[in-house]
Amino acid sequence: IDSVFAQVEGFVQRCKDLLDVCLAVQHFCWKSGAKEASPSLLSGNNGVTVCRSMEGVRESFRVVLEKLRIDAVANLLS
Repeated sequence: IDSVFAQVEGFVQRCKDLLDVCLAVQHFCWKSGAKEASPSLLSGNNGVTVCRSMEGVRESFRVVLEKLRIDAVANLLS
């Protein structure tokens, strides 16, 4: 019986992890319809710097997300 609960707990944790990925996609992949949209420019002395930093984080996230997709497909095919 313990193994059944462990399996259910593992499944629930994977669902939570997937939800975290989905929320991160909402935060970092700004989309408007079928096109990707750029984030709004920030005003102020550091606005351009902050926007560049945001783009760097966004690009890093895209790389990790693509690796996750590739790993997921490989796991499905194996």
